[in-house]
Order: sequence, then structure tokens, then C-alpha cells
Amino acid sequence: MHKISIKTALLVMTVLVTLVSMLLFNAVYGNLTGEAFTQMDLKLVTQNLGQAKDKLDEAVKGAVELSSWAAQSVLMRQDFSPARFSASLDPLVKIDGQISSAVLYNMTGTPVCATSKDGGSFLPGQNPYAEDWFQQTLKQNDLCFSGARLEHSYRGDYTWVVTVARPVSYLKDEEPLQGILAVNLRLSAIKRICDAYSSAAGGALMLTDTEGNVIYSPRTKVLNLKNLSDVYVSVGVRPEESKQLEISQPLANERWILVGQTMEAESMLSRQSLRLKGMLVFVLSLLLASLMAYAMAVWMARPFRYMERTMERIDAGVSGVRLQIHGFKEFVNLSVKYNVMIDEIERLMAETERKQEQLLRMEVASLEAQINPHFLYNTLDSITWLVETGRGPDAVKMIGALAALLRLSINRGGNFHTVGREVEHIRNYLIIQKARYGQRFQSHIHVEKDAEDLLCPRLILQPIVENAIKHGIGDNTDCQVVVRVFLEGGRLMMTVWDDGMGILPDKLREVQRALKESEAPRRDEINGLALKSVNRRIRLLCGEEYGLNIESETEEWTCVTIALPLRSCA
Repeated sequence: MHKISIKTALLVMTVLVTLVSMLLFNAVYGNLTGEAFTQMDLKLVTQNLGQAKDKLDEAVKGAVELSSWAAQSVLMRQDFSPARFSASLDPLVKIDGQISSAVLYNMTGTPVCATSKDGGSFLPGQNPYAEDWFQQTLKQNDLCFSGARLEHSYRGDYTWVVTVARPVSYLKDEEPLQGILAVNLRLSAIKRICDAYSSAAGGALMLTDTEGNVIYSPRTKVLNLKNLSDVYVSVGVRPEESKQLEISQPLANERWILVGQTMEAESMLSRQSLRLKGMLVFVLSLLLASLMAYAMAVWMARPFRYMERTMERIDAGVSGVRLQIHGFKEFVNLSVKYNVMIDEIERLMAETERKQEQLLRMEVASLEAQINPHFLYNTLDSITWLVETGRGPDAVKMIGALAALLRLSINRGGNFHTVGREVEHIRNYLIIQKARYGQRFQSHIHVEKDAEDLLCPRLILQPIVENAIKHGIGDNTDCQVVVRVFLEGGRLMMTVWDDGMGILPDKLREVQRALKESEAPRRDEINGLALKSVNRRIRLLCGEEYGLNIESETEEWTCVTIALPLRSCA
């Protein structure tokens, strides 16, 4: 059965509400929005105009202040030079971001020095003497502003700018000279400000000078602004056929005019009638939308209330409870995934309980395999023999080793301890075994210093060393048992190697398979019990990628390798 999605239901209901609201809106309002929207447009244009004016005033003020500071603090220094001019003004130009460059010209328009610019070298041959802004500065002998012009003072760089120029005095070889200092304000900075406060509803902003010449306009074809009213702070109205309103304000420098334009509304109606009819439409739309939203909410909430009650039963511990698969498409998908999640949680909980129980059995089996009554009897018998033969110091040493062995074995401080304690346990174990076996084998223990403080599962080496002595050496003499602990490949590695009898190939393959498949040892198992127990316990504690591996050559050697993760005490 096809299920309708919540998205589709909401879309249909929203379209219906919107369609009904728009029909009521068009039926009541018609063409009655003229004056209200005109006032709103004018208010928005005025607001945008004021905010843009403040930003432009800040930009122009920055250029003027930079020009004034350079004229007073840089050009008249006794140690003035083109390099010092660049070093003094470069940081200010780069920090400001709105200023493209600053150039000092002599009275004939020849560049004297300029700020540096990344990506281009200064072109000393560029002479602006014939340009209007340069001539105007020479004539007025005062601060002047240019229109938009293309600056090409640097190789490979073409930037539209507006120039703030002033006559200045500077020292050259301690001789006072006259010149023109030009600070070039990026036109893109003016564009960003005007565009930021322009919108379809709030009108477009453009910048002109006091004579109506356009400095910046967002339109491709700029209208002739000389038709504006003489008083720029008031509202200027185009001819009737243009149906366009303009609001203008002069900038703080009184040289530029910021103009905001918006289209005149189609018609005007009474504000009171507009307000009353708008209120009626609002009330009717609100009532209709509320009724439809309520009906939709009741309809959609029914399956979710059922889901809530079902979840409460699951939280209460009722097993076997699952969500029913019905309702919206999304709800069906959610119910299926939720049921799968509950099944997985219950499976994981059962698996966790099983692993905990198995881990406990394996640890007990491991301890029983290491300290069993037979081993304890043989050790005490060896101690008795040492005492009877007058070897008291050897007996004392053996008793101390046995005490340390028993103390660590019965310690229930956790499943892990340091490598140092594990190695200490093996040393004590080997002391006892050497007292029993005499000179039939020699032992060597090598531990990397960086591995001593790492953590490893408790009592994992002794069963393997015991296997090496009991099954590997057998009746041989002059055998070697070597224990190594080292770091390799981001893992903690332990090996127990002996040069005893080795393992027959068929038996070796059987043991390797059991270790690979992580078989749990059986209660009635004798051979391989220690290896399987240690391997299983490591995998339960550390993960399936860790554990034991065994290699052997018959009549030659046997090596058991333990791979563990790197775990520190911290």
C-alpha cells in the first residue's frame, strides 16, 4: 500500500492555505496599496541612504586623513625620501583596504614617489598633468576630488579609483619643493557600499558630484541627473512619465551627492480603508489557517502518540515490544529502523553478558592452569630437598619466589598490570623451575625500556613459559628459553622461544587453527589448554585483532608470539 509522505501532506496543505489567502488578499485589496507602499519605499530608501552616507563619509574621511597625515608628518621630514614615503604609507594603505595607492607628483605631473603594490612595479612615465583633477588642484590650491578614473600607475594593474588630491610641500635634498599628493580611493569600495544598501524594494543608490556628473551608478545607462531639484537634501521628482522618486543627500565633503531612486506607486488610497481591509483579511486568513493547522496537527500526531506509548513500555523493560509499521512513509521508515535498533541493542546486551561470563571463566581457568596443586606440591618438595641437603640460601630464594608468585596470582586488582610486573612474575617462576630442573635449561629475558610501563593482561606469559619448559624441553638438556618484550608496528609484542623438541606439523596446524578461530578451551581438554586460554582472554580484553601466534620446526625450535595494543598507565 502506497504511503503518503509528510513532506507531500505539508506541501498540499501549505499550498491550499497560501492559495486561499492570496485569493482573499487579491479580492479585497485589488489596486489599493499605492500610498502605503510608496511611504514604505520612501522610508526604506531614506534609511538606506542615511546608512550608506555614513559609510561613504568614513571612506572619504579615511582618504582625507591619510593625505593630511602624509603632508604633515612624512613629506616635511628632514630625512624624507621615496623609500621612507613608501615605508610610512604602505602599512596604512594595506590595512585600510579601501585605498588603492598614494602618489606624490611635482608641479609638472611627474611622479616623485608612490606606495608599493603587490604584483606590480610603479610606472614613473604616467603623467596626469593634463587631467581635470590635476589642473583643478593647481588652480584652486585646495583639496580636490576627481571623478571616476582608471588608474594605471603600476605595471599590470588597472584599477578604477576616485582621487583625493591636495597641494603639498616636501623636502628634496633639504630644499623645499611644491607638489600634488594624490590618494586614490578604490571605486570598488564605493560600489560595495552603494550596492550593500540598494535593493529592489529600497531603491538603487548612485553617487554624483555637485554638477550632476556620475561617479558611480549600478545602471548601465545613467540618467542625466541635472534634472534634480536644486536643493539636494529634499525630494526631487522626475517628469510625470518617469514615475520615479529620488531622495538625495550631500556627503560630509560637500563635493559629492548620494542619490536614492525608487519607482512611484501606481495609485493612492486612504490609509484608514487600507488598514481596516487589511485587518479583515488578516483575521480571516488567521482563522482559516488555524483551523486547517489544527486539523492537520491532530491527523499527523496520532501515530507519534502511539510511538511515545510504545517507547514508554520499552523503557519500562517490557521485552518483545515493537512499533507497528503503519502511517506516513517517513513514520514507517522510522519504525522499521527503530525496531532494528532495539533488536541490535538486545543482541549486544546478550553478547555483552555472554562475554563477561566467558571472560570470568577464562580468567579462573587461567589462574588454575598456572598455580595448580601439582605445581605447588613439586615446589614445596624441592624446597624440602634443598633444606635437607643444607642449601638454606637456595631454599630461602625459592620460598621468596614462590611467595611473590602466589601474591601476584591471587591479586584481584584488575585484568591488567604493567609489563614490568608481568616480567617480574616470570623471573620468580623461572627461579622455581631452575631449582627443579637444575642445568637442563638456561633462560634469558630481554625487555625494551619503553615497554616496561605499558599495560598488558595479567599472567599471560607464565602458561606459555611453562609449556616451553614442560613440552618443549622435555628430557633434553642444555636447552634455551628466551623471553622478549618489545615494540613493533604500533603494538606491544612478547615472544617465548625455545630450542627444544618443536611440534609435529599436524599438531602445529591444529593449534594454529584453534588460535586463529579463537576457540574457547574445553573443560576436559589437556593439550593446548594454556595457549587457548591465554589467546581467548587477550581477544576478549583487547579485541579480535590481537592474540597469540605459534611457529615451530620439529626437533629444532618453537616460538609463541603475543600481539597486544599499546596501553599506558595514564
